[in-house]
Amino acid sequence: MFIPGKILKVKVEEGPGSFLYGRATIVDRQGSQLLIQIKTAKESNKILPKGTRLWFTNDSPSITFNGMWLASVVGTQALQGRTMLLCSTPRHEPLEQKRSWPRVAVELPVRMSRPALSARLYECTTIDLSRSGMTLEFCEDQAEPFEAGQEVALVLRSLRLDVAVAARIIRVDRHWIANKAVLGLEFVNLQGAAQQELDQVLVPLGGRPRNPELEAKAKEASLSGMATWSKTVNRMPGLKAPASGTSSGDKINGDSSGGAEASNKTSDEQEVTE
Repeated sequence: MFIPGKILKVKVEEGPGSFLYGRATIVDRQGSQLLIQIKTAKESNKILPKGTRLWFTNDSPSITFNGMWLASVVGTQALQGRTMLLCSTPRHEPLEQKRSWPRVAVELPVRMSRPALSARLYECTTIDLSRSGMTLEFCEDQAEPFEAGQEVALVLRSLRLDVAVAARIIRVDRHWIANKAVLGLEFVNLQGAAQQELDQVLVPLGGRPRNPELEAKAKEASLSGMATWSKTVNRMPGLKAPASGTSSGDKINGDSSGGAEASNKTSDEQEVTE
């Protein structure tokens, strides 16, 4: 996760109860320490005093170590004429993501292009989708280098319709062993027809739409999906728990005795009839 060139979200404690947020670029790794550059909305190279605590955030769906990674600033170091921050070894703090509306985990084909650079088309697959953006995965062989900040044109293909949107790359993860790349994208200038079409894709999947009037339908779709899953599990043999206070052996014996009683009752009824 902490490899040179990687960009991570970061939370910085400026003072008691005061925080700022930005993105940290891992410039270099020196033993157990990291050399980083922090960019915020106001400063391109934020310099922090020694002892400042900061948390790296990982929310990649393909990595299981999601949560906050705590580190502290131990000093500064000059590199290529710029002052960088030197941080201690990050320590993982597991954190459950508290999202009022979870991202929809869905695999849909996407055609991506970069009109400003070339006319080349890239065939990708979604990992997750939300009203503000999506995560895409594609084979690294077919890709020229992607950089955070570039804008792309997308055509999202669903069973109902194709949705054409524009997006900005905010995260690039390269998996060299698997020969794949993962892009984190946020939608830009999404309005009008594109917004309505995206809602039509999200609502049946239980995702939060941009139109607040459709939120009730989305929640209903999410709950019905869970109910269907629950019924499917209960119908599967061997997964239904036995009644409380009875073991599987007691249940078998009870079934056997019940069958014997029913058989005896049938015989008695036949004798009375005769």
